[in-house]
Amino acid sequence: MPPTPLATLNAIGWIVAALLLQYVLCRRLIMAAARRLAEQLPLSLHYPTRDLALTLAVAGAGLTALGIAWAVSWANGQSLPSLFTEHLLLLQLPVGVLLGLGEASVSMLLSSLALALFRPWRERQIGPDIVNELRTIGRAGWVRAYRQTLQIWPAPLGWAIIALALLGEELLFRGLAVRLLAPESFPLALVTSTLLFVAVQAQGMPSWFSALPAMCGALVIGPINAWLLMTAPNILPLVLAHLTFFTVMIL
Repeated sequence: MPPTPLATLNAIGWIVAALLLQYVLCRRLIMAAARRLAEQLPLSLHYPTRDLALTLAVAGAGLTALGIAWAVSWANGQSLPSLFTEHLLLLQLPVGVLLGLGEASVSMLLSSLALALFRPWRERQIGPDIVNELRTIGRAGWVRAYRQTLQIWPAPLGWAIIALALLGEELLFRGLAVRLLAPESFPLALVTSTLLFVAVQAQGMPSWFSALPAMCGALVIGPINAWLLMTAPNILPLVLAHLTFFTVMIL
């Protein structure tokens, strides 16, 4: 059947509802629960409660994203488990690593260009405070959360928590958004999922300027991972690429 405006709007509605649930409602609930749990853990004697709670929130975000992606996929007649079991070739795994390295390289170049382009405008807005804002870049948002996770928890557990969070993102933006919209129009699926992915990167950032590197990263990862999913519909190479990307950014 040819795509219809009603089917497209229905798919977009499901996607937006899923993202609002994850990044607005669940985020608030997760942070509140993480703070309470962090206060009860023995680790709070050795690390600031705020930092410990942040790492717990990373794990919580991965779990809720997984649940939301599964529920919305099921409601739309799509199988989420098939993304883990079908169309996987061993060659795709090293390709995922190489893809992540390439995405990180392009993202860093694009971030440098974006910061240089918008710095004069931002400097006119806040004056000398631009120096302090530049210092926060690379130490806020997901990068900060992942670094804290690796500092607080044993390495295997820390990386597992990060992988869970990235799996949740891939399932929401590629496994859900791209697959819901692709039957209507793959270009629309690619553009819409990427723009939404870019938009959520501003969450938790001090300002739009400090969010530019994260947005540039999403602008690179979004279309490449969307295309890869439609070419070889398995989520694992995408998670590996995303994990490699953040490994470069963290280390």
